[in-house]
Amino acid sequence: MQTRSHKLLAAAGAAALAAFFLPFLDLAGLVQASGWDIVTADGTSWTTRLLFAALPLGGLAMLVGGLSGGRRARLAGAAFGLGVFGYLGFQLVRAFVATTGLGLWLTMGAAALGLAAALSPKRA
Repeated sequence: MQTRSHKLLAAAGAAALAAFFLPFLDLAGLVQASGWDIVTADGTSWTTRLLFAALPLGGLAMLVGGLSGGRRARLAGAAFGLGVFGYLGFQLVRAFVATTGLGLWLTMGAAALGLAAALSPKRA
C-alpha cells in the first residue's frame, strides 16, 4: 500500500537522482562540478568517489522503496538523510575548526559562559 510517506520518499529519490547530475559546486559561475563530474574526475580520491557514487544509489533505493510501498521503504530515506546530513555536518565542523583562530574560540567560550550564567537559577 502506498501511503503519503511512500509518495514523498519516491519524490525524494527522484530528486536525489536528478541532483547528482546537476552542479554541486558553483564558484561564481567560473567552475561548476556535478556529482557525476566529481566521481569521474582524475585525481579524485577513492573515498570521495565512493561517497559521491552512493548518492544516486541512495536516491534509487528511495525511489524504488517509495514506489513499491514496502514496510521497510522508510529505512532507505532514514539512511540517506542521516548519511548526507552526517557527512555535511562533519565537513562543516571540520572546515570551521580548520579556519578559526584562538580569538573566535575564546569569544565562543565567553558567550557560552555568559549565556549559562544568565540562564542559571538564582542561588543565595
